[in-house]
Amino acid sequence: MFLIAVDRFICITQLHGTTLINNKTFIWIRACSCIAFVLFVSLAVLIGLDTTKPPGVKTCYITMGWSKSYMVYFSSLTSFFSIAIVVAYVLTFISYWWYKKQASNSIIHRERRIAQTLILIVVAYLLCWCLPRLITIVYSRLGVENGLSRAMTGSIGYLNAVNSIVNVAIYGFKHRQIRSGFLNLIGFASTKYVAGNRLFTTVSSTMNHR
Repeated sequence: MFLIAVDRFICITQLHGTTLINNKTFIWIRACSCIAFVLFVSLAVLIGLDTTKPPGVKTCYITMGWSKSYMVYFSSLTSFFSIAIVVAYVLTFISYWWYKKQASNSIIHRERRIAQTLILIVVAYLLCWCLPRLITIVYSRLGVENGLSRAMTGSIGYLNAVNSIVNVAIYGFKHRQIRSGFLNLIGFASTKYVAGNRLFTTVSSTMNHR
């Protein structure tokens, strides 16, 4: 989720650090992280930590059929790779920021806004994505089931959607050009919608008169 948010932000703003963040070394790191994540998750199935739901029980959500051990394993693995991704992006941006500071002996206002945006993306990711999963892991390890644990488990999917919506708001919070482009897009869509309704009304009235 964090990886998608930052990549999307880079594509929208086209910041100067794109060449640094998207160099071959960093691309290989991201690719190896994804491959390792898939291999470790597949390994859990081979060693018997996969789904263990009773026969004949139908589930409407995939994680309802997971055993507690597999839930803890999957969540821990996801958290590890998530933290690694956050650290990689933060260190990359700090190195670029430090390089620019040394080159010009000043921090440009644009870079400051980009740094604030990335910090907000990290905070939203930690609160909406990592925190509920961390609470779920802790309660699973302790074997405690109460209202908070059930609420956190049930809200994971909703918080993922909230995180995506919040990221869009974060993009436009410090970047006026993104807000303007979004408003122009809404205005263009609404204009097309009104024009389409008028055309449909005209065609319908013409057909009725016939």
